Amino acid sequence: MKSLAILDLSYNHNLKRLPNSLSDLTSLVSLVLKGCEDLKNIPPLGGLKNLSRLVISMTSVEQVLGLEMLTNLRWLDLSWNYELSLESGSVLRGLTNLQYLNLFNAGQLNVELEDVQGLTTLERFVAYFLGHESYNNYVKSIWNRGSGPRDYFLYFGEIYDSEWICDAYDAIEPIVGHYQILYFFDCVESPHLLPKDLSNIYIESNTDWKSLCGALSCNAPSSLITIDIGRCTEMKSLFCLFGNCSFCTNLKNLQCLELWYLESLRVICKEDVAETDTDTDTDTTTQLLSPKVVVFSHLRRLRISHCYEIETLVTAGLLSQLQNLQTLTIEFCISLREIFAASSSDAEGASTITLCNFTTLELIDLPMLESVCKGIIICPSLQKLNIKNCPKLESRSPFQVSLSS
Repeated sequence: MKSLAILDLSYNHNLKRLPNSLSDLTSLVSLVLKGCEDLKNIPPLGGLKNLSRLVISMTSVEQVLGLEMLTNLRWLDLSWNYELSLESGSVLRGLTNLQYLNLFNAGQLNVELEDVQGLTTLERFVAYFLGHESYNNYVKSIWNRGSGPRDYFLYFGEIYDSEWICDAYDAIEPIVGHYQILYFFDCVESPHLLPKDLSNIYIESNTDWKSLCGALSCNAPSSLITIDIGRCTEMKSLFCLFGNCSFCTNLKNLQCLELWYLESLRVICKEDVAETDTDTDTDTTTQLLSPKVVVFSHLRRLRISHCYEIETLVTAGLLSQLQNLQTLTIEFCISLREIFAASSSDAEGASTITLCNFTTLELIDLPMLESVCKGIIICPSLQKLNIKNCPKLESRSPFQVSLSS
């Protein structure tokens, strides 16, 4: 069988070890060992010089000997190997022809810069960074030099519940389509660099961050279209509109914002207020009429749930930025009193909001909600209005539309 080019032994659930003769299959181009849950031992692979595709995934393998000698590898998948141990800084750096590298849940491997800085042909990359320094070094050295992978799924920080990240990983397709995804878990509120082509950022179960731009103040890629934040117990605000924040200043193409279980969230944007009451808490006041920074001009979807401290969702200074908003969903925000705030200079009931692209509004379990808007909302595209368990909401509809069926 020395002429064998492809060997796929996937999903042999009772396979525990492979014979030493595997090392003699020098013509192998592809070796796939996926879903062999009891597989613990494989012979050294250093002699398989022609190997271009190696998949060892969802196994109990503890070591892969000779991996650093497989210099022709284009595809390497070591995902879902909880027992795997790789020596940082020596095994991966010689695999300079790699185009696909998947290290999702690959044992205790914490990727360091020396592991991947030579992988200039990498197109797809999935990996975990534990330390702030190793992550920032990677972003600084790879993307700033223009040699970052085209598609990536990176995650960072202390993970207390792996179910969420596993579900997120299962949702991406590693072969078809493109993705530029970054997940932050529990880590210090120290400025973290972001890849310059990042499209989706997720923050979950963080116990330290108090604001989004405070932790990511170094930069914001203009390509960022999705921000999803959940279970961050200390986060009081997301963005600022001060004009001197490099993160918020560059955040111009955001399309989707999802916020859930942010127990301390008081405002979405902490604004630079020109006329501020001296006894007003700057964390909770939101009265700016002319924002210096445009954050929501391309926002299409806003969803907020289980954020118990927020009282006003969209302040007067932000209304002019919401012309592209299509869907707004608000659930279980027990302190919320008002959705769209009128300008303080308008007489009560005199303000008018025009949302030309607005199609869907859902308000669910908001016990303190009194008003959607004090004035009139003109939204010719509105198709769905779902209001449930909002006992204090005024009966008069602020919408000047005829709802389509």
